[in-house]
Amino acid sequence: MREFKSFVKYHGEEYGLPSMKVIRSVMKISSGIIQDRERLKNIDKETGEIK
Repeated sequence: MREFKSFVKYHGEEYGLPSMKVIRSVMKISSGIIQDRERLKNIDKETGEIK
């Protein structure tokens, strides 16, 4: 993460990357979506229970 932060700081504009604050916010939101998808895989189709 430190290397990525440094990359964004020095080369972010070249690649159209927003600030680290925006990137962290998106990563935080995305990680929740990924976790929710994983939970959905563990649902008993007959009872609806989360395993």
